[in-house]
Amino acid sequence: MLLAFGVTLLTCMLSGALKSMADQIAAIWLANAVLLAQMMVAPRSKRYWVLAGGIAGNVAANLFSQDLEVSLSYTAADIVEVLVAFSFAPRIATAVELIRPNALLRFLAGSVVLAPLVSGLLAAALLRGQLSGHMLPNFANWFCSDALSLAIFTPAAIVFWTGEVTRVLRRDRRWKAACLLLLVCAVTTGVFGQTRYPLLYWALPPIVLLAFQADLAGVMFGLLLCLAIAVWFTMRGLGPMWMYPYPDMEARIFALQLFLFAALGIALPISASQVLRARLVGLLREGERRYRILAENATDIVMSVTLDGRLTYVSPRAQTVMRRDPEELVGACLPRSGRGRRSRCACYRHRKAGAGRKRGLAGEPLSASRRTDSMAGNVPSARHRSVFRATRNAYCNHGNHPRHHGTQSRGTAACRRAYRASGTSVS
Repeated sequence: MLLAFGVTLLTCMLSGALKSMADQIAAIWLANAVLLAQMMVAPRSKRYWVLAGGIAGNVAANLFSQDLEVSLSYTAADIVEVLVAFSFAPRIATAVELIRPNALLRFLAGSVVLAPLVSGLLAAALLRGQLSGHMLPNFANWFCSDALSLAIFTPAAIVFWTGEVTRVLRRDRRWKAACLLLLVCAVTTGVFGQTRYPLLYWALPPIVLLAFQADLAGVMFGLLLCLAIAVWFTMRGLGPMWMYPYPDMEARIFALQLFLFAALGIALPISASQVLRARLVGLLREGERRYRILAENATDIVMSVTLDGRLTYVSPRAQTVMRRDPEELVGACLPRSGRGRRSRCACYRHRKAGAGRKRGLAGEPLSASRRTDSMAGNVPSARHRSVFRATRNAYCNHGNHPRHHGTQSRGTAACRRAYRASGTSVS
């Protein structure tokens, strides 16, 4: 409650510094956006205390420059706007959740359009005798000021209330984010620090680059820096806004907010696509990590082979079962399984090879050609060959080959003796 009171009081006084002397309606109103963002991210049990602190801070700030009746009228209009906006705003935990399609549509329709409309009508009715000018221009100024402020400053305030802004200062991205933010400040200063050339839209490329390279917190922080620099120069009679025939300062500030709203509309879809891309990359890495854990701890040999028969992965189990380093097998080409009767499996070739092949099975290191040939019995046919699993009896198991399903033979006696010698049981 005390935090909401202090922040609302400070933002009301800061917005009052930009108040137009003609209509006495601030061109930028920060208080409602900051209070709405705090209520959106606050726990359910603390929302009423946040609202009470916001009401007290708003009344206290208005009492500095207005009497009690006018202060209560301003506060009533502001609180009604916050409540209407909060009723439509999604309940979120991070600013990234706000840029989802359904949540963003609810926020724009209810919080940015409907809430300022209701608040403007109420303020025009309550302050009819206090504001100079006609009712319709005052209503239009109120609506434009609050709508643009809610659209720009609510996501930025969410970034601060949730602590996401601290990600900009993380060690792995600190220097990159600092360089991008300095680029935004430098370009914005160059654009708004002169009145000779109409360079307004040159402030957009650094923001777009920031959207591609940084997360949403960095984008919102960069937009706030851009707006602060632009308002500072515009209030001092500099910048591209003075090259256009605007009637007064309030119109220039409105145009500046509209420009920043357009920049936000460009940056948000980019940030959303980058967030989705990062999420998909994270899911792929997690799936690869889980698959690698399963493959490296499996009792069977797990291999991955391309369509042309080239091994792309061999699990570490090959070191125990095949007596070969898996790294040596990666990149080797497997011969295509033949269609003749004598190309059924490795055991058939073992029986024809004689004692020399038996010595290789008994534990001697096999050459690459012999090792590849002995594995051919477990390679599926071309239409099935993408990823296959060789069992621990890889040398002499007929049942694994598609051409020998149902065969009960377990190989020659030489194969059995080789497995007993290596400590592997064969049923």
